Amino acid sequence: MPKVWLLRANFGEHTQRCVEGGFHGLGWDMGDCSSLHDRESLAKRWESVAPEQDSPTNRRAVIGIYARFLFEMEVGDWILTPDVNSRWLRYGRIAGNYRFESPDLAEDSCHYQHRRDVDWRPGQIDRREFSVPFQNTLKSNLTLFRVRHEQEFLTHIGEISPSPHLMSDKASSLRPHQLALERILLLDPAEFEQLVGHLLAAMGFEIEVTQPVADGGVDFRGVLNVSNAAQVSITGQVKRYQTSSKITARPIRDLRGRIPIGSQGTFVTTSDYTKDARRVAEEGGFARVGLINGEQLVDLLTQHWQEIPDEFQDTLGLKPILVPA
Repeated sequence: MPKVWLLRANFGEHTQRCVEGGFHGLGWDMGDCSSLHDRESLAKRWESVAPEQDSPTNRRAVIGIYARFLFEMEVGDWILTPDVNSRWLRYGRIAGNYRFESPDLAEDSCHYQHRRDVDWRPGQIDRREFSVPFQNTLKSNLTLFRVRHEQEFLTHIGEISPSPHLMSDKASSLRPHQLALERILLLDPAEFEQLVGHLLAAMGFEIEVTQPVADGGVDFRGVLNVSNAAQVSITGQVKRYQTSSKITARPIRDLRGRIPIGSQGTFVTTSDYTKDARRVAEEGGFARVGLINGEQLVDLLTQHWQEIPDEFQDTLGLKPILVPA
């Protein structure tokens, strides 16, 4: 299976240039690295050009990034890069080995001198449609790193036709999610609202679950204060739907109309969302509505299970387990 990499483009500043030019790259002034073949030679090169104030930690980081770009990436691997709006990812397949583009000869106004040709695919993909573990992987602050969820990515973009063996592995990995959702669906509506409230509290929100009677279509309100560095207010709704059903655009619009100015929306369901629902959640000129589907809900519960009150752990009768990657 080909590897999958994420290579940033300075907060998306150079993403469009890379896509239009059919390449991706790195921009440090290291000179032509075509003759370098291992980390030792990379280290010597960086020592010769590194700024005097360069720290040992930064030195190791730069060498690691170049080693991955020069020696570990291969033609046929897949590459992801965030767009200016980091929710969206551009993706393509590496189509060439390392090459050096002299900044004096570059015609694309991109200062990336160290390049690999990329066959970029049209359109973008939404990182929030992936599982929570996949999304967490993308949070790494490294410039270049390997994404360890190859099968999920390739399935998402329709590049693999699973063999019976892979289909069996996929089924075995999804079965725990389905079993957990079946248990969650046994909760009554008020209990489900409380469970989501406890989950959001475990994630750092100060949460108030509204009373079931006359709640106006709002199931909870919350505030996340990140050590006084930032504060996010949310207004949310939850829906216990069978996994075969999907949330349509109308409930998302209804929730959006109840979000106070300066707040965001959060919708949590045991099922999933239609394309129109996802489009409405991000419609310009309105408050954003974050969407959590059933599989992501189980991922988040697994991640924060020890912080869920004992009575809910006992009621659901679940425990986190390892599943095939």
